[in-house]
Order: sequence, then structure tokens, then C-alpha cells
Amino acid sequence: MGRHKRRRTLFASRHYAMGQVQRCKCHPKNTQAKAFSAHGNAAANQRGWNTSETWPNTSGTVNVLCFDCHNSHGSSVAGTTTSYTSATTNGAILKDTTAGKGGYAMTYKPQVEGSAAGKNLSNPGASLCIDCHMTQDSGATPWGYQDTFGSTQQIVGYWEKPYWTGAAGVNPSGAQMRYPYKNLIGSQGGHFGASSSLTSQVMGTIGGLCTPCHDPHGVSPTLGANQTYGVPLLKGTWMTSPYKEDAAPSATNVRVSFSGEKGSGGTTAASTPGYHIDQNTFSTGWNWSTSTTSGKITQTDAQFAGLCLRCHAKTAINPTTGAATWKSVDRIHNTVKGWGGSGANANNAVHAYTCSKCHTPHNSCLPRLVVTNCLDFSHRGQVGSGGAPNRASGRGEKGSGSGQFPAGGGGRSEKGGSGQANAFGARSCHDNTNTSGWPNNQRWNAVTPWGTQGTPTNIGGGGKGDRGGGGDGWGGY
Repeated sequence: MGRHKRRRTLFASRHYAMGQVQRCKCHPKNTQAKAFSAHGNAAANQRGWNTSETWPNTSGTVNVLCFDCHNSHGSSVAGTTTSYTSATTNGAILKDTTAGKGGYAMTYKPQVEGSAAGKNLSNPGASLCIDCHMTQDSGATPWGYQDTFGSTQQIVGYWEKPYWTGAAGVNPSGAQMRYPYKNLIGSQGGHFGASSSLTSQVMGTIGGLCTPCHDPHGVSPTLGANQTYGVPLLKGTWMTSPYKEDAAPSATNVRVSFSGEKGSGGTTAASTPGYHIDQNTFSTGWNWSTSTTSGKITQTDAQFAGLCLRCHAKTAINPTTGAATWKSVDRIHNTVKGWGGSGANANNAVHAYTCSKCHTPHNSCLPRLVVTNCLDFSHRGQVGSGGAPNRASGRGEKGSGSGQFPAGGGGRSEKGGSGQANAFGARSCHDNTNTSGWPNNQRWNAVTPWGTQGTPTNIGGGGKGDRGGGGDGWGGY
């Protein structure tokens, strides 16, 4: 087969691929089917999000054609346009237009966009994508995502601010629209500008481009059986998070009560946790204990982390299988499925996450592309600062109860008793992992906490009568 024919065949196998894949079945987003080529098979590629988790399809049905992104004979676009490994990084004959020529009414050329200070500096090769994905109607540009291709929403991820930048309260991401307290911080950076210097060696660079991670023509069939994990338009494997979004508890006055033979006890200062882990994602009837037998994802890191591992080697971010320092990069990555190394999480007994449980690939308002701040008690009550966890304990003549953030607690009486639905006994989470005092011993990393911690409270708990007891912390119903 000739060289050019072979290239045409490889291109066609990606751009016109008619396959579809379904997302994880444990999350509402599984209603969206993804095409192997979002550009070449637009009608079959569903996308879009909202803040009510109904996941509407906002995709258009008009395919992206070659001349939408490329000129036929030449291009005057300067700067870095490709991630080729050849002698030049200025290739691909990218689209530029001149008003009055070729039927175009506008003069357009992708430029360097963003800024180093905004941590969203993009080269022209990426600016072409951004201009199309962010511009609703043609005019300043030769196309718009809506008037040209029929999409009714910007092509931007739920976790990222449009154009990947913005101060607190400005240009909110989807998560910040849904939870206003999250909108009190600005963009922290991403792959176009790191939030801070990495502590581990990486094996590749992004260079202000999209193409180190994405193939704009489609998912390559060379991924074989793992091609279904290559959407959207990826050069490696990735799995959309099967977990719902973590958020701080909204209420701080949840009542938890327990009754004994001749009395009762409890607290009116509890909260219902807003985190989503394996135990309350893949199991039913969970009683907030991490010892509960739970389901876990069945995929391996070759399926949910292949794209990440192209640059971030496992040996760099999870080098040991023994006990690593609490809050270290190594210890945190012991929670990745197949990487669990020691202690209570040996063999992933408690946590077995995908990369996407904690990270988003483009940009985030938390450092290190993290999207979850699940045990940052400074936001209890969904406030920007001043939140604090609760702990409670008390005792009657023959009854007692206690509990504390984040796992809650319970009560007992001498001759039995009953509690509110789903009330539970005392649990421990990260209590024995480090020597920090409560509640700081529950925090699992050193980079995402923000805001000012309030004073922990000690409200509730206690027994009434001679055989009642109760008490609870953050985690009760």
C-alpha cells in the first residue's frame, strides 16, 4: 500500500468512525453516548451538562470538515501549531482567512492566547480549537459552535472556567454555578499553566497545545479493545468519573436521636456528609462505615489512566507499595485502583479510585487539577470560610453516645434502644493514619484546603433519663 493511501486509510478509520460508547452505568451521565469521532460523527456524539444532573444533549449534528480547520494550499499562521516529533512545530496548514478572499467576510488567524499569569497560555495550534469551542456565532471567526455546527452550549468541561481562567466570582465553572461557595476561589491552573511546580518528573510536555492528548480526527483503532476508553478524541485511555460530585454538607443542624428504655439522647448539630466514595457509590444500604463491603470499578489503570501515564509514570507518582508518609503524593495515589499499598487500604480494601475521581484534565479552581475537597471542614454549611466540624458526647445513668466528623457516631442504652433511620455506631476514617490532632488528622492532602477554619463545636450528645444515650458528629442522619 502506498504511503499516501495508507495515511488516508488511517485518517478515515478515525474521522469517520461510526462507533458509539456508553459511559459508566452508575452515574446519570451514562445517558450520553459518545462517538469515536466527535468531529466526523457529530450526530452520534452526545455531550453537554447542566447543574441539575439531568445531562441534556447539547451537541450539534453538523460534522466538522477538513477545511473548517485547515487551508488547502498554505497557511500564514505563525508559532507552534503541532506536536509533531519532526523538525518543525509549525505545520498542519491551519485555518486562516482574509476578508474578501475565498468567500470569507472576516480576517481570522489563530494567535497566542491567554497569559502566563492567568495560567492559560495557549499556542495557535490550541487557540484554533478554543476559538471554535468558545465562539457561539461566526463573524469574528469563520465558524461558531452554534450557527455553524448546531451545538447549543460551549464545548467546555463542567469543572473548568471558560477560557480556563478567571478570578473568584468571575467566569464560573459548572461546579461553581451549582455550589456558590466554590465560586469564592478563582482558577488555579492546569495543563496550560501549572498551579505550582511538580514534585515528580514528567515524561512529556503539553506546550500550550491540545494535540499531545487529543487527536482531532478521532479515537485511533490501534487502542484495540480499549478504544471505548479513548473518548473524547483521546490519544490514550481515560474514564469519566463514575462518582457524583463531592460537596460540603449544606445543613449543620441535622437532628440525630436515640431512645432507650426510659430516656433518650442525641444531637441537633449533625450534618449529612456530601462526599461520594466507593462505599456509597457502588453499594446500597451503606451505614457510613468504610469496612462495609462495597463494589468497585472493574477497569484497570490501562483503561482509566493510559493517557495520564504517558507523561506521569506510576514509578514517579506511586513509587512504593509500603507505608508512605501521610498526605504525600505516593500515599495519596495508593487510593488508585490497583495501586493500594499498605495499612487499611492494602489491596485497595477501602479506596479503589479512577484518576478522574480526584482530577480533571484541563483546568481547575483547586491546585493540581484536583476537583474534590471532600474533607475540608472549613466549608461545612457550604460557606467559603469559618466552617467547623462537630463532635459530641454525653452520658446518662446507663446510656451514652458520642460521635465526630467525618464518620459520625451513635448512642446506646442498657436495655437496647432505637435510633433514627440509618443511625449508626461510632466509625473511624483517617483517625489512625497520622499524629495530627482532630479534626486536622482527617485531611488527606496539603494543597487543596482553602478558607479559614472555624472553631470546632461540641454540641449535643448526652443522655436523658436513667437509660438513654446519644451523640453524633458530622456524619449522621
